[in-house]
Amino acid sequence: MRTNPFAPDVPCHRVLAADGSLGGYMGAGPASGSANLARKRTMLEDEGVEFEWVDRGTK
Repeated sequence: MRTNPFAPDVPCHRVLAADGSLGGYMGAGPASGSANLARKRTMLEDEGVEFEWVDRGTK
């Protein structure tokens, strides 16, 4: 999903990782802590998605 030729009609910010985490967004991976992931979360929250913090531990 790094490039989405159908955006914004097909909103790739709504795609989550298999474990339920945000995953990546706009080329940023989940471990990057980037502004892109913050933007993804903000867009989802603006659409009414609620988040709860879950400690998944570290690998």
